[in-house]
Amino acid sequence: MAQRIPSFVPPPAAAQPPVQVAWAPSPGLPSPEVIQKQKEGYVRLLDEQLKQGQNTLDQQRKQQSEYLHTQAQQQKQQVEMQIKQQVQQQEMQLLQQYNQSLMQVQQASAQQKAALESQAMQLVMEYQQKRSQEEMLAKQQQLQRGHIEGSVPGTNEICGRDAKVAGYRWSTRWKSSLVWIWSKLLMHLHCATTCRSVLVRMMNRGR
Repeated sequence: MAQRIPSFVPPPAAAQPPVQVAWAPSPGLPSPEVIQKQKEGYVRLLDEQLKQGQNTLDQQRKQQSEYLHTQAQQQKQQVEMQIKQQVQQQEMQLLQQYNQSLMQVQQASAQQKAALESQAMQLVMEYQQKRSQEEMLAKQQQLQRGHIEGSVPGTNEICGRDAKVAGYRWSTRWKSSLVWIWSKLLMHLHCATTCRSVLVRMMNRGR
């Protein structure tokens, strides 16, 4: 049987201290200082962009606000102009209505004045006519009284009363005067008829 030959194992070597190697950044990687500077630069750039954006928004807001105010002012002026035109049209209509109403009132007043003038003239004519009739009747009664005076009892009293009635004047109140004149005229006519009948009787007696 073959025998094993022992293998050679070298003794362990003594431990060596670690080697100190200086750290060097890899190529293309920025240092913290550079990063800080870059960050600060970006922050300033962002602040400037923010400021510019705010300024732009402020200008847009101001422009839009001015535009709204301008539009509102224009609309206000248009509305005021429309209202003014409407008021002027309404005033013109009122003036036309006033002129028409005034013309109607003036025409009605003129018609009433004309009617009053015509009525006054008619009453004056009636007054003159009645007065002439009364004077004529009075003269006739005087003539009749002169012929029959003292002949028939009561004739003087009747004719005297008629003469007094004939001497009355026209009253200033036209309507009442007309009634009064008509009543007196009837009395005169009645008296004339009576006197005439008396004369007829006297003539018959004389025969």
